[in-house]
Amino acid sequence: DHEVYDCLDDPAFADMHALCPKFVAFRGPVKRTRRLPQGVVTGFTPQHYISLLRDGLECQTVVRLNDASSYDASEFENAGIE
Repeated sequence: DHEVYDCLDDPAFADMHALCPKFVAFRGPVKRTRRLPQGVVTGFTPQHYISLLRDGLECQTVVRLNDASSYDASEFENAGIE
């Protein structure tokens, strides 16, 4: 629905796009969330995304396209997301 899309699309909340029921694209995650002085969020940790992916979007797998050093994949794995 439109409200869910707008919420997930918001860079201050998730910066995530549900492209179809089985594919979600998102920026991040990063090792730690950073906020600029103006309150702008520049990234979220895996913990931020876990409940959105697992519970809200029923996502079971994350395919990493960014550098392996950007976050610890075991955080997703420990939450039951491959």
